[in-house]
Amino acid sequence: MGLTKQYLRYVPGSVLNVIASANSNVKFIKYDGQCGRFVAVGACDNVYIWDTRKGEKFFELPGSKHEVSIIESSKNNTLAVGYTDGAIRIFDLKTCECLVTFSGHKREVTSLGFDEKGLRLASGSKDTNVCVWDIVGESGIVRLSGHKKRVSQVRWLNSGNILVSSSDDMLVKFFDMATNHCFKTLTSHRQEILDFVITFDERYLITGTKGSELKVFKLTFVNDEELTDEQKNEKKRRKLKRLEEEKKEDDEDEADDEEDILKCNLIGTILRQQSSHVQNLLLSPIGSVFACQGKDSTIECFRLLDPEEAQKRFAKRQKKVAKRARETEDGMPETAIPGISDEIIRLPSITATGKKTKSADLHVEPNGDAKLVILLATNSLEVHGFNIYKKENQNGIETRLLNQGHRTEARSLAFSSDNIAVASASAESVKIWGRASLQCIRTMPCDHASCILFVPGDRHVLVGCKSGNIQIFDIASGSLLDEVEAHSEEVKSLNLSPDQRGFISGSLDKTVRFWDFQLVKKGDENTPGKVLTINCRQTLTCDDAVLCACFSPDHRLVAVSTSDFTVKIFFVDTLKLFLTLYGHKLPVVSMDISSDSRLIITGSEDRNVKIWGLDFGDCHKSLFAHDDGITSVHFVAKTHMFFSVGKDGKLKQWDADNFERIITLDGHFGPIFSVAITLDGKFVATSGMDRSIRLWERTNEPLVLEDERETEREEAEEGAVATEEGRIVPGDQSAEATLPSKKTAEAERAAERLMEALDVYDGAVKDWIEYKIQCKSAERKKKPLPVQPQVHPLMLVYGTKEPNRFLLESLRRIKSSELEEALLVLPMDYVTQLLIALEKLLEDEVEVELISRILFFLLRLHHGPVTGSPQLSEVIEKLKFKAEGKINLLRDTIGFNMAALEFLQREIEEKEATQLFLDATLKARDKRKKKNRKDLAIKRAVLSL
Repeated sequence: MGLTKQYLRYVPGSVLNVIASANSNVKFIKYDGQCGRFVAVGACDNVYIWDTRKGEKFFELPGSKHEVSIIESSKNNTLAVGYTDGAIRIFDLKTCECLVTFSGHKREVTSLGFDEKGLRLASGSKDTNVCVWDIVGESGIVRLSGHKKRVSQVRWLNSGNILVSSSDDMLVKFFDMATNHCFKTLTSHRQEILDFVITFDERYLITGTKGSELKVFKLTFVNDEELTDEQKNEKKRRKLKRLEEEKKEDDEDEADDEEDILKCNLIGTILRQQSSHVQNLLLSPIGSVFACQGKDSTIECFRLLDPEEAQKRFAKRQKKVAKRARETEDGMPETAIPGISDEIIRLPSITATGKKTKSADLHVEPNGDAKLVILLATNSLEVHGFNIYKKENQNGIETRLLNQGHRTEARSLAFSSDNIAVASASAESVKIWGRASLQCIRTMPCDHASCILFVPGDRHVLVGCKSGNIQIFDIASGSLLDEVEAHSEEVKSLNLSPDQRGFISGSLDKTVRFWDFQLVKKGDENTPGKVLTINCRQTLTCDDAVLCACFSPDHRLVAVSTSDFTVKIFFVDTLKLFLTLYGHKLPVVSMDISSDSRLIITGSEDRNVKIWGLDFGDCHKSLFAHDDGITSVHFVAKTHMFFSVGKDGKLKQWDADNFERIITLDGHFGPIFSVAITLDGKFVATSGMDRSIRLWERTNEPLVLEDERETEREEAEEGAVATEEGRIVPGDQSAEATLPSKKTAEAERAAERLMEALDVYDGAVKDWIEYKIQCKSAERKKKPLPVQPQVHPLMLVYGTKEPNRFLLESLRRIKSSELEEALLVLPMDYVTQLLIALEKLLEDEVEVELISRILFFLLRLHHGPVTGSPQLSEVIEKLKFKAEGKINLLRDTIGFNMAALEFLQREIEEKEATQLFLDATLKARDKRKKKNRKDLAIKRAVLSL
């Protein structure tokens, strides 16, 4: 059997050019006891933590294969990150590790909200569901349904254990988390609710819609002690009526909900100054400040007054009304009515430098100094500072993060000849990046660029512009040396000649120009030094617009692709037509010639890559390469392997000899515009619509095509499992509150491992029982004891020889967030085995909480078959007795420890209070001594006079 061709694997490397993704939000985080300094932003699939004081990236949280959609921080140094595939990951900011991953939503996560203690997390999604997660237990609590469109925001009312959610269906719902029931729905909105906030004292709920006003609702908790007997009886009757109804309409009248613990009354509206609809409502707990961010550059700020300030403001306004009434001719008295204007005042607005804002966050210090971080649509961050107690305009920018990325997407890339630097060109600037340091070395403003090229020597770069000019930049000084009017229309291609003495440029003006590099003296003859310039020595005119042009490495041919869907090959010396390549159905936008000048590849908008021979112009193979139009193709030097990128966001490697696809690399979220490869083929760079520049590195790991195809099939199957329709869970009576997790490939694998463990456990238990019987028989017959049964290899891997310990370790290794889904997959005979095994596991008093959780879930899930099985009736009775005793013992232990901790806390507080009073006494004594010394000094001075 012949040897197969060996390939080396390319793996994802670093990401450049991204400051913050416009599809995510920005959030202030508390790190190392500092608030208002660090901000977290989504950067494609990663999360960046920026230090706004130094203006540099502090650290990075690696993500998954999907783009970040929402970020939320808690008080416990944890960060929740939602992704477009519906997953939620919880990160520890101290260790930068992912603590747990929750998979419950089927579509993009749109909102996240921690409760007051940071122990529960609520999430809303485009799948119209709200899920509640237990951070400590690393499991799902409940999935709440009721909304009909995207859930725009979720927030907690901590005083009443209530979760509030808003949606594009124009409804605000209140869920009682004690019963997982929606007890109230606000239906007074006539437009989509895009965001809402609940003030820190939980007195007001403020909603923002697509309209030009904010609605303010007064929240009032109703206690049963304040109700009369008649109201209590009416409340009970309405609750009974609600329980008798199997299905209740979502769009019920608000007055029907007033029997519950919360009243929500509309008390007024705030008219916004901007016409664009609301994107975000921001709230700071300190200072009771909230802000409204629209799509334009202005952010409106407001401050909620406390009751005393509001009363003073109302009294002042009442005096003005009375004075105005006295000054009128008729003298009719007027009465002032308390309104929302007495409790909410408008602060000076903050204006960003960009035209559009994507997200913002607010932080206020106790002294009133506020910071507003704004994420702009131009891949930049701004931090504005102001004071909430000053009335004058204080629109001051403290920090701007600009130089770490382009304002627009990078349209073209190029590697330097020494593979150290990467040049990127966009609509507004050219940037030089260090490949190893990942830092921006130089930024040079330019016209709208379409292509870029390093000049031999790597001291200059050429930029082809949309205006038709070619700009020459000096990298060392970062200055524009010269701008040549090369073409009358956009320059589409720049390609260096093999002798490195010049280059060619192709343009939409139907010409291909041949240029030579020249060094000319700068200024007059007495000025030392020369500068680089270019000179056109020859022009090739075509019948159609030129989209791409390139030399063959042997400097014999030049290939030109035109808008008539063909590629024409000319001789370099005579510019006579040699070959014409027909076959593409749409224009060829990119092409390249192999190092031995034998093959040419062409990539077209028709999604095909064609491989041609340069000897006779025959098409060797046509490959359906991408799901959307191809944007760039490039050979790896000294090989017949090449890379292609397209608008489908994928980078693919191909072998042009056997026409095989080697590997597909995913990383970009949107179309890819350009690909560049180093001369040694070790590094590949790509740039795309998501504004990221990604580096890919070749490793020494061999790649086998059959194994790669098998891996791709497995990933496709896992993706199909994750997108399956929702299944019916036995035991779920309510359609409003269901199991929050979803079926995943990892949960299926966990179920398979559990079934294998149960088989091993059952076999080991039977072997030990048979061994004990043989031992007793041998003792009676006075024969040698039999050999102990052989331990299963899987038990040795788990580090135990006892069947109970092995099964417990198998259950412990299942991720807490996937435990319910793994148990759902178990067949009934394995459920029976597991219930019998749980009885023995409870006797060891180890992992009582985990065993009880599994037991209760299985009983709720299979209540009918379990209660109807004669085999399990005795087992269930034993489990009931043992579980009750173990749980009571565990509860008593926890209660005892809690009491001890509270006692220690009281002792510490008493010591601190005593120390505080002692410090105050010592300070007062020192003050008296200083005063006495001062008085004595004055007396001595008087006596001396």
